[in-house]
Amino acid sequence: MRVIEAQSLDAARALAMETIKQEMLRAIHLWDGRRMSEMHCPLQSAVGAPAIRARNAKDDRGERMIAMRATGKTYHEIAAAFGVSVGRARQLIAQVEYRARMVVTQPNRAALSGRAWNVLTTLIGDTATDPTEYDRLLPERTAALGRTRVLKAFNAGRGTLAEIEAWLWERGLCFAEEE
Repeated sequence: MRVIEAQSLDAARALAMETIKQEMLRAIHLWDGRRMSEMHCPLQSAVGAPAIRARNAKDDRGERMIAMRATGKTYHEIAAAFGVSVGRARQLIAQVEYRARMVVTQPNRAALSGRAWNVLTTLIGDTATDPTEYDRLLPERTAALGRTRVLKAFNAGRGTLAEIEAWLWERGLCFAEEE
């Protein structure tokens, strides 16, 4: 057992996250003098992971379509090459272009699935502000929610919770302790 001292609970969490990442631990117990809490690495194989892989495969098809379009192919030729209608080829290309714009302007939103995004916007609200500013503040606002509150949200389950927790973890954050 090791004892690590920190100035605050947030500083201790940051140290715990770094230790978990560096030493590939599953969990660390934190003691603040009154109570024990546990920080754990989110599941790497989240329930939502197959859906994310499927989305990436579709993006690959759209990117290949964009590459064909850049070489001068018509939508009709692209549609014939992929066995889809001309309208569907246009739609796939538009989706990939939209996603690419979103990655630049709203990277936090782009990293979440549609369900996770909807759950967070329902819980956090305040979407009337500038989308870029909302996206910048989203991780901190999400971390302040807590696991139980996310799980109680409409249309949220363990898979959505695991996805959001992994998303927070990538950004160096974790859910707030619940009283």
